[in-house]
Amino acid sequence: MVLDGSAREAVDGWWAGIFGCSVEELWRPGAWVRAHVLAGLQGYPGIYVLGYADTCRISAPEPEVAAVSAAVRDRGAAELLRPDAWQSMLPGRIAAVHGPSAHQYLDSLDALGLAADVDEVAPAELASLRSNCTDADWGEGGFGGSDGRFFALREGGQIVAAGNLTEWRGAPSDVGLVTHPAHRGRGHAHAVATAATRAAIESAGVARYRALVANTPSRRIAADLGFIEHGRNLWITLV
Repeated sequence: MVLDGSAREAVDGWWAGIFGCSVEELWRPGAWVRAHVLAGLQGYPGIYVLGYADTCRISAPEPEVAAVSAAVRDRGAAELLRPDAWQSMLPGRIAAVHGPSAHQYLDSLDALGLAADVDEVAPAELASLRSNCTDADWGEGGFGGSDGRFFALREGGQIVAAGNLTEWRGAPSDVGLVTHPAHRGRGHAHAVATAATRAAIESAGVARYRALVANTPSRRIAADLGFIEHGRNLWITLV
């Protein structure tokens, strides 16, 4: 499926602002590099790569723009979304390459069910769940701060799965999930994802769901809820 309509307009307009270009230029085939334009990258000092179909857009710190532009010349989007390609293109400059992650979007409530057993909670209520999750799982789920909205599913009085909405496009609408390791594979993440997604669409019009391409269970949840993929990204930490 292809993202279209008002959701496509909202998403492409936001990305065009991040990369400092028009919407028409955003997905024009080819690759180009721009210096960091707006605060949408939240002060990230490395290289940010966004790819879709045969298009790749790259944001880099001003001192790195010339070197990155030379490195990516004549390379396709598929190659530029491979972590190993960056290690060879900028030898000695790459500390770590993260991703790729898939970006998925939804603006309709039609296919969403109800998650009656999920409650909105304060972040402090997630302390026990946090203690049972790895730093990697907690971070990938977007639970790094206390801002946003949080949703929890309890079993026997214990929170076994949580969802959150962090800010995207000026509103809490970026969906993240985490499940207690001992309670995975039982549909809990699907339930909290449903509740968080519904809340995001009701308040912001569009929900975004990001997941590592290699995280098949998380991406399956997004597909089940009706999210449509529209771009992938890498983020690169420099030495």
